[in-house]
Amino acid sequence: MQKNKKTNILNLSNIICIIVIISLSVFIHSCEKREPASQPEPNEIMKKITGTIPEKISEKEITDLYSESKNNPVDLSKIEKYSIIKNDGNSAVEIGIFKLYDKTNSEYVKKMAQTRISKLQSLNSKIKNTDMAKITNDAEIRSYGNYVYYVSHPQKDKIFKIIEDALRGV
Repeated sequence: MQKNKKTNILNLSNIICIIVIISLSVFIHSCEKREPASQPEPNEIMKKITGTIPEKISEKEITDLYSESKNNPVDLSKIEKYSIIKNDGNSAVEIGIFKLYDKTNSEYVKKMAQTRISKLQSLNSKIKNTDMAKITNDAEIRSYGNYVYYVSHPQKDKIFKIIEDALRGV
């Protein structure tokens, strides 16, 4: 009787081990087959914000907008794709989304965005429009993975939520 009980316990523990091994194998196999999540394009994200895809801004214009000086132009080779909305009628409203080749360049692109925001702040300070100055002074730069984005807009928090939801795949 004692021997039968030990044999039953051994058989049960062998069955449990086999079930665990099979379960782990299935789990590992399913993880290997899973494709990586696709990264959204900056224009797709911008379309979620505005309802339309913005016109492409030329590299020359981007160089002018984001460089500290003409003698020190920005290096756009660090940026894979970008989407920028600037409102010529309202110098406080601007959104930029940059998809980088490598997230190690995010600090460089953040500095570019800060240069642009500083230019907007200076412009609004000169024209002495307190409403627009408040918006540009509240502008913010963020990053997520290999994306850098900034928002200068009265509905900044709402726009950041749209961008970040898109980047997380929500």
